[in-house]
Amino acid sequence: MIASFPNIENGSWRFIFEGGHQISIDEEFSYLKETLHPNDLGGFCSSNVQSILMNPIYAYGQWFQPTDICEEWHKVFLYLCAVSDNEWNEVSISKIYDMFLDFLRKNICITMEVPSLISKSEYYKILLMHIINFRSFLKGEDEPVLSKDLLQTMNSRYVYLPYLWTLIPQITYKSTFSVNNLKKQIYEAIKENDSYIKGILWENVVAYVLNNVEGLKITGRRIRAGNQEIDISLVNISLDDQLWQLGAYILVECKNWSSHVDLHQIRNIAHISNLKGNKTSILFASNGITIDAQKEIYRLATESSFIICITANELLQMTSAKDCKMLILDKWEHLQENVELASIL
Repeated sequence: MIASFPNIENGSWRFIFEGGHQISIDEEFSYLKETLHPNDLGGFCSSNVQSILMNPIYAYGQWFQPTDICEEWHKVFLYLCAVSDNEWNEVSISKIYDMFLDFLRKNICITMEVPSLISKSEYYKILLMHIINFRSFLKGEDEPVLSKDLLQTMNSRYVYLPYLWTLIPQITYKSTFSVNNLKKQIYEAIKENDSYIKGILWENVVAYVLNNVEGLKITGRRIRAGNQEIDISLVNISLDDQLWQLGAYILVECKNWSSHVDLHQIRNIAHISNLKGNKTSILFASNGITIDAQKEIYRLATESSFIICITANELLQMTSAKDCKMLILDKWEHLQENVELASIL
């Protein structure tokens, strides 16, 4: 939440959230968020731009209502398009999108006929631009506010996913996990003396582990984000409630140091996470972290910024692909328990 101001018409108050959304606080409190009108601020905000760019009214001549609900479903649809392996073009996106709108008409929204303003072909070009931009964001690249808002919507609207998977088939999961292979890679990474090669080998270990976590997909490696570099970018492609606690997009940092990772690095990870708007980061520190760094992780968790730390010794204890997933979830639950304990104390 970034501000609050009164509603002149009825004297109630409104909470304003990042992305140009608002919730009215009155006797008939509604859980539905609304979009700020340009007249409220004397200009357009990002949510107003989204209302234009992701509304089929202009090309299809149909007004889908409620508008905010229609937008949310569109964001989930675009997320699935972005995380899929499909190479989208106007023909392929038009077929899927028509099916998506048919689903909305039958199950979610009421519609009203209105004159169309642009061709469907022009509208498909806009959808393709959204998908390309969001794919870049999910790789770790810098992007506009629209992608960040779409990501934050997914963190609470992933429950829509099962209804749309039939339109965009799920990515089939094939485990290639081998205990012997993992241990071999870990020992090679730890024994390496060249600092550059040492880092690459450790990143390969991490990528091997994450590729065997069902429901997560690597979308980028060594991506520049402003003045920072993101080692690995992950997206959530699961239908697992537990895994979605981590959010839609996860940053991964790899440190194959002979010493412990210190407080400065933890704060650096938190800074990048804040810029990207993601909820969870995973730090693979081969030799662990300092006590001060661990305290900072606990402190950040109380502010809903979660950093999971995994060491080489912990990876060496894994015996199956399922252990990869459970290790991450156990670490997440441990942070949650510390947040709850801190709130009691």
